[in-house]
Amino acid sequence: MQELDTIATQTLQQVLGERIQDQKWLHLLRTLEPTGAADMLQIQAALRLERDKTRTILDQIMACGAALPPIFESLEVYAARAGVRGRSPRIYRLGESGAALLRQNGFKSAAACRLSSERELTHAVLMLDVRLAALKAGLEVVTDRNLKYGPSQNIRPDNLIQLADGAWAIFEVEQDVKADTLRRVNLSVQHKVAFFKSPDRPEISRHVRMLVNVTRGQEMERVVQAWQQICQIVAQDNELPFQLWLMPLSEFLIIPDWGAAPDPQRWVKIASGSQPTRQAAAPAGKQAALSRSPALPVFRHTTHEDRLVLQAMSIFLDEMARKQPGKYPLPNPEFFEIAKLIYLPSHDSNAPLFDQAAIPWRSLILEKHYLKLHPQLKEKLSKTAVHGGATMRWNPTTMLHRMQVMIDKFLAYHGWRNNGPLKVWAGITDTHRDDTNVFGVVVQIRNREILMLPGQTILPSQEEVDTAQKALAYMLFAIFAYADELDLAGTGFW
Repeated sequence: MQELDTIATQTLQQVLGERIQDQKWLHLLRTLEPTGAADMLQIQAALRLERDKTRTILDQIMACGAALPPIFESLEVYAARAGVRGRSPRIYRLGESGAALLRQNGFKSAAACRLSSERELTHAVLMLDVRLAALKAGLEVVTDRNLKYGPSQNIRPDNLIQLADGAWAIFEVEQDVKADTLRRVNLSVQHKVAFFKSPDRPEISRHVRMLVNVTRGQEMERVVQAWQQICQIVAQDNELPFQLWLMPLSEFLIIPDWGAAPDPQRWVKIASGSQPTRQAAAPAGKQAALSRSPALPVFRHTTHEDRLVLQAMSIFLDEMARKQPGKYPLPNPEFFEIAKLIYLPSHDSNAPLFDQAAIPWRSLILEKHYLKLHPQLKEKLSKTAVHGGATMRWNPTTMLHRMQVMIDKFLAYHGWRNNGPLKVWAGITDTHRDDTNVFGVVVQIRNREILMLPGQTILPSQEEVDTAQKALAYMLFAIFAYADELDLAGTGFW
């Protein structure tokens, strides 16, 4: 392969000028330069040619530099755009000779693209989508360049765009959020906090736009949840010095929003100060689904309201029963959601004092209803409770053993093995503590990942872990302490 020096680059440019009409080779390289990569659709638009003619031009350009390092590279990688039907277009990457030609034509910082993973290359293509949309609207754009602030600090926005009112705004491009990308998301938020808090920063709009390569629905919900939780972690007790807005990229490209402030009817507000919001209005008046998990029903003091709640929960529990068929179902994190649905209505620390002091009848009604939905579980517990009771000599050891056997059967019915990531045991509590029950149930969640619902990417907080432990401990304690109320056979010692 011939060495790429100044003479070789000049010769290559001369050959290209003679063989390629209308400097289409330069149009191609200018398209690749901002992000280092472009796909066939973007190249077609830049060359203003149909697909077949575009391929012919690309072959001709590549042939001109056959003896030199590549002008560009055709990759077996395809740019998948969420919400766009049809075959994904191939991605092309700027090569060493192409970068040398660009530098020779005034693009001093041009460099060959070193991106290799599908995710990185797709991100580069999506950044270019936003850049091309801004240029089409007649706006100034700076793409993938350091933005300095302070003596030696900088951030690198995907696109910095000068809006119609003259203000510059940051437009970021994101894809779906996965466990291995959370650290980068966290750093991104921290860097923006440092930037907007700096007195030396250039004047940039505090409305940061984020365009995501997902469609509205569960995928978007997961992205929103991840960014909200990370913003909350970074902010802690302080307000974020910027507002973060989110919109699916495909929706934005159809009708771009270049307003000084994002249109709240189209954008989801992820973070604003220390209280990130969850509201989002989807196109055509449909509300985006952004709830983290099934909401806890609102419990009233009237029998009528309790009946409505139980009817609604019956549907939810029936659905869960259908999802867990068989003798040995797989453990499911929704198990803890059910425990919380049963526990929380009677254990609200903000409830009136005498509600807190009363027998937990709301929780008992729900647990009784739950056991009614699972007659096999109810039968197992009752049989175990009375087994050998007529001849058993009860003492603390045999009492705790019987409790432990019933606890293990309860967990096994739901697919959970004791003493794994989840540990549950029967014990004797200290009567000098706030809880005066002589016998009790202790729950320890050893790995908080078992609480993560499908699509959830952020580990549950310690507060969520504590609530889940208390909820399951109560649910299990009730089968002993409130056996009569739950229509269960009682043990001979309680």
